Amino acid sequence: MTSAKHPAISLPISDRVDYLIVVASMAAADGELAAAELTKLREFCMSLELGPAERGVVMAAAEQPDAVHIREVAGRLKSSELRFTLMTDLLFMAYADEKYVEAERREIHALADALGIPDAQRVALEKYVVAVLKAQQTSGVGPEDLKKLGGDVAASLASVGVPIAAVAVSGSVFGLSAAGITSGLAALGLGLGMASGLGVAVGIGVGGYFGVRWLYRQVVGA
Repeated sequence: MTSAKHPAISLPISDRVDYLIVVASMAAADGELAAAELTKLREFCMSLELGPAERGVVMAAAEQPDAVHIREVAGRLKSSELRFTLMTDLLFMAYADEKYVEAERREIHALADALGIPDAQRVALEKYVVAVLKAQQTSGVGPEDLKKLGGDVAASLASVGVPIAAVAVSGSVFGLSAAGITSGLAALGLGLGMASGLGVAVGIGVGGYFGVRWLYRQVVGA
């Protein structure tokens, strides 16, 4: 079973580097570069197929983020649906060391503004990230519990217009396996496997994401 590709893989190499420079800035947002954050950042570089030189640029950006460049990159993505993917990746990075501190929260808010993501969508994306992480860490939770959690989070995403395909693969490069992403989507009540519905959703490309509410209804008959 193969993992779906991250949507940013379709960008030119220079734009992939810029994308990851923004993600790298979150690793340093709390003033401390944790080993877990650096590991995830290296994995992300490999996932987006960066060469050694490009990886060096991204890792250096984690050490010394350039706020002006970061806001400029975010501004370029303001009209792209990749803004949802980037915000989700930023949230996964913020949670990579299992702490989400005030400095990281402020940076998330600032980057959401730069990306043109209003508070309601930012909050819904954070709920999605927390739900996926919870699905990874929780044992003994029954299908009905997951479906209830899924209904709540999917409804939250749908109500603010966040497309599920924009965020479904995000997190796979933060150490969540294909099985983990499947679990995360199960926690959203979507019940999609990496080889079935999710593959179809991702395969339509960055410009044609399914709406969450439509997809949710198709899969679970809501």
